[in-house]
Amino acid sequence: MNNYQKEPDFKISKEKARTALRAELIDYVINEKALRNIPHERFLNDAIVAVWDPGDGFTCRIHNNDLSVLKMTREEVLSLAKQNTDIGMKKSESQKIGFTEPIQDHKPHHHRR
Repeated sequence: MNNYQKEPDFKISKEKARTALRAELIDYVINEKALRNIPHERFLNDAIVAVWDPGDGFTCRIHNNDLSVLKMTREEVLSLAKQNTDIGMKKSESQKIGFTEPIQDHKPHHHRR
C-alpha cells in the first residue's frame, strides 16, 4: 500500500482560476523584497496577494511569471482572487514560511468611554 499523499495539482490555468484563486493579506514591509515578483495591491500596511488554492490543502502564491500561463493581467488575477475570498480576510500562519520575521496579526483596539 502506498503511504504517500497525493501530489498537489498546481497546474494553473485560466479555466481553473475562477474557483482556485483566492486572496490573502501579508505584511507589506516585511515582505517588500518578495513582493517585487508577486502581483499585489497595497491595503493599509499590508499587501493583498493572489494564492492558487485548488482545495486539496496545498496552496501556492501567484508570481508575476504565472500571469502569462494564466493569460490574465495582474488586475484580473487580483480582482478574481478578491471576489473568491471572504470579506474578513485574515493573515494565515502559512505566510510566515520563507520570510525572516513572523507576520503580526492586527489586534482590535478597545476604547474606554
